[in-house]
Amino acid sequence: MRLWDPATGTAHTTLTGHTGRVRALAAIPLPDGRTMLASAGQDTAIFLWEKYTVARIE
Repeated sequence: MRLWDPATGTAHTTLTGHTGRVRALAAIPLPDGRTMLASAGQDTAIFLWEKYTVARIE
């Protein structure tokens, strides 16, 4: 899954983990001001990601 910079139109980073197509992506604002990303794939997996480090949360 690639995250794109809308201002420049270039890929910012690539998130790996899903073995099939990603079907959904959601931004989740947290009470402390951070934002997490959640992705759901055709492989039936759901992953949570830290927005700025793009680290997958295990």
